[in-house]
Formats: sequence, C-alpha cells, structure tokens
Amino acid sequence: MPTVGFKIGRDSSALLSSSCNEPIIALSGIPTRSCGWDDFASDFARHWGGAPFLE
Repeated sequence: MPTVGFKIGRDSSALLSSSCNEPIIALSGIPTRSCGWDDFASDFARHWGGAPFLE
C-alpha cells in the first residue's frame, strides 16, 4: 500500500494541535477501502500508541 510520512514539529500554540506536547510522525496511507481496512488502521495506530484519523 502506498504511504506518505510526515514529521510534524511541536506546536503548542494551536488549540487543537495533535503535536502540542512533542513532535509527531503522521502516516498517510492510500487505502483501497476493502473490507477490514478500518479495523487494520485502528489496530495499527493503537499498537504504536497513536490514534487513527478515519475519514
């Protein structure tokens, strides 16, 4: 699956910043939306201490 990674620096000035405490890495995959994708994304994020942002 094609994936793009972004390093996002610490940003304590934004009210809803996902990186208010420390820098983060965001992975943006290009899903096929096949059966089970949402479960996979949730499990992957939880395993690495993150939270999925599902559209």
